[in-house]
Amino acid sequence: MKKSRRLFNVVGLLVICGFVQTAAGQCPKIEISGNYSIMDGDVTSFSVSINGGDLRFTPKFDWVISAGKLKSGQGTSVIKVDTAGKGGQAITATVEIGGLPALCPRTSSISADVDKKPEATKIDEFGSVNEEDEMARLDNFALQLMNSPNDQGWVVVYAGESGKQAAAKAVIARIRTYLVKTRGVDASRIMTLEGMKKDNPSRELWLVPPGAAPPGQAPDKKKPVGKQ
Repeated sequence: MKKSRRLFNVVGLLVICGFVQTAAGQCPKIEISGNYSIMDGDVTSFSVSINGGDLRFTPKFDWVISAGKLKSGQGTSVIKVDTAGKGGQAITATVEIGGLPALCPRTSSISADVDKKPEATKIDEFGSVNEEDEMARLDNFALQLMNSPNDQGWVVVYAGESGKQAAAKAVIARIRTYLVKTRGVDASRIMTLEGMKKDNPSRELWLVPPGAAPPGQAPDKKKPVGKQ
């Protein structure tokens, strides 16, 4: 009796093992693809592919993302994710496939880094100073531009409350001329902007890397005033 029971157990185990191997052989491979490096604000895509195994089933797709906003594609094999405001974070996209055999793996994930957007850097800010002081500040600005060859240099000039825009234009022309003709900065790298009036006149010197928003806005919020 004991031998019969032992034989039955062995046969049952073999049947179960055979069933598991058969089920495993029918399981497809689930793979997610997408960009591994994304810029803050990009709308990026993740897609899943199902390959091999027994494909005689209708897959159902259920996506979960760890950060960002799922804009479209839930329930399909491709989703689009808005990464606005997620710079410096990682986004993990996980999909669960419905309709697979019970013993088959049904989830897969991918993680991607969201890079911070480059930002403009204010190098200097000063008011009405003497010629020697202004030239020293512009010399330092030219050196910063030389050390950052891919950046643009932005000069923002604000007229004082009682000042005239003509005065701001004159300051812009003087600074631009000094940077280009005296310090040898490529003219195409120097951008200028007449800012809105402040209580006191001031000048700002900015480094703006590729992809970064320029400093300041014109009064109409559409385009810089006096941009050259």
